Amino acid sequence: TSVKGLEAAMLSNGTGAMVYTLDTGADPTGNTDWETVVAVIPAGTEGEREDNVHTFRLTTDSDLDENPQIAEVNMNGIEKFVMAWHTHTAQ
Repeated sequence: TSVKGLEAAMLSNGTGAMVYTLDTGADPTGNTDWETVVAVIPAGTEGEREDNVHTFRLTTDSDLDENPQIAEVNMNGIEKFVMAWHTHTAQ
């Protein structure tokens, strides 16, 4: 497994998030089975953050999911993370 793309963002309270692409396929020369994952790292003191990291796999398919993007946005006074990525369907 290798990381193929990585982007990060942070909220004003110190909560951070990283969205990244992992090559989960057995063939290192292929570009299918690339999956998009996000990890949210809450604000806190040293040691607390590592214990409370939440990781979510956003895609599970045999397609090429790449170019992950993340941004902090303010929606009606509430800060949120918005993520997007490009998907190319395997033929």
